[in-house]
Amino acid sequence: MLAGNHTFTPAGRIRKPDLRQICQWILDSWNAISTDTIKRSFLKCCITNALDGIEDDILWEDMDESDPFADNDGESIVDEEGELFYAGEEEVSVLDVNEQEYRDIFGESDIDEGDFNGF
Repeated sequence: MLAGNHTFTPAGRIRKPDLRQICQWILDSWNAISTDTIKRSFLKCCITNALDGIEDDILWEDMDESDPFADNDGESIVDEEGELFYAGEEEVSVLDVNEQEYRDIFGESDIDEGDFNGF
């Protein structure tokens, strides 16, 4: 759909994909996930852990290379105050999008740059 492979209704709106196409997207996405990732995910969620509790420590382990949400450069995505880190101009420039596209995807930063006296 994003690549322009879509048709239009008589009113000019993008026609919804047919069920076969949606199922194919799901199948392709599911097949792209390795079985090892699925197994680790089940362990992390304690779905397939040993009933005697010997594998429960996996819940409290720090992020490692196998964690898909771990930051690549080792920096935290949370600042000292516990707030989420928002990408600055340098980080945005690494992406292959302009500033407006970045804002369209991720929205505006909620960091207040002006004076805010509260509610």
